[in-house]
Amino acid sequence: YNSIVYAITHEKTGFGECYSFLYIPQNEDEWEYSLERTENKNAFYTYAYVWNKDFEEFSEFGTIGINTFGGGIMRFA
Repeated sequence: YNSIVYAITHEKTGFGECYSFLYIPQNEDEWEYSLERTENKNAFYTYAYVWNKDFEEFSEFGTIGINTFGGGIMRFA
């Protein structure tokens, strides 16, 4: 998809083991929407491809919530 992945998170959820690939889209018109802050200044929504390792049919592109803490990131939604 000619996108740049800049971070990956890993979560074990009730619906499978997931890897979230945070990316910058190729289309420059989408860049301003690729990172959207929430009211909490340590949280934001960003584009991601989520690969569900256990159930690949549930893998998809979309928007996820990320929280920053102690120099790292964690998915919250």
